[in-house]
Amino acid sequence: MENRSKALSSSSSISCVTFNARSLKNKLNDLHYMLYSDQQYDILLITETWLNDTFPSSLLDPLNRYTVIRRDRSVDTRGRGTCIFVSKALNVAEITELCVDDLELCAVDVILESVKYRLVNVYRRPVYTADAVQYASDLCQCLSQLCNVNWTTVITGDLNCPAIDWSSFTAPHDGVQNIIAEFVCDYSFEQFVLEDTRGNNVLDVVLTNNPFCITDVNVIDPFGSSDHNRVSFLLDSVIDKTSNVNTTDSSSLGNSKQKQKMYNWSDADFESIACYLSSIDWNYVFSVNPTADT
Repeated sequence: MENRSKALSSSSSISCVTFNARSLKNKLNDLHYMLYSDQQYDILLITETWLNDTFPSSLLDPLNRYTVIRRDRSVDTRGRGTCIFVSKALNVAEITELCVDDLELCAVDVILESVKYRLVNVYRRPVYTADAVQYASDLCQCLSQLCNVNWTTVITGDLNCPAIDWSSFTAPHDGVQNIIAEFVCDYSFEQFVLEDTRGNNVLDVVLTNNPFCITDVNVIDPFGSSDHNRVSFLLDSVIDKTSNVNTTDSSSLGNSKQKQKMYNWSDADFESIACYLSSIDWNYVFSVNPTADT
């Protein structure tokens, strides 16, 4: 653990991975290899853990190197469940007051020396019933509350929304995918997973409202026998002019008063914006500026 702490303190990035496990209980060897190998991750965000309160976290992390935050399924329900592993070299605080009890998500604040992140890990079942419509509405309401902080939010997990076009934030109006796409757009989140993660679909997400904080996103091989690919990424741990510091929590982050400006697009006057843009002679603009650098 001491060596890991030194490595984190000298690094400018936190190594993260998110994936759908389709059960951790029958893949403990794969999990332990990820936790303890030379290529170990600082943060793991996992969906479909298939855990319940009869399975202790000491079996997941027998060397006790991680803080394990779990949102388990009920004993009589197959599948589901989310969890987050955070290296004990990092300071972490679990967000325990969630908006709706039956949502499958867990959330933490990771507090670094000069920057703070809120990580939210979510799973949504691949259903589109009336209950699923209500679930999507409750989920977006909860996410909107969780991201209402002065520091960067990163949302990961498996949303099971194959029909969302992440390049244009469009989706079929099924009461589920369009609601989630609207939330992502309204709260200025950006999706970093653009390759298929299961079959020909992008089901897994790495969303953030600060695109400068995430780098080196890769869709990699599945976890054990899971049918989802994993997604690895780096989270910036060094503050700069694009970073964000929680100015309301000086006890955790020192006396810095730097604060990130974030636009609230849900309150934008789109009619006036469209009117202004339509007044511009774009043919002339592009004729004298053929590239972005001219």
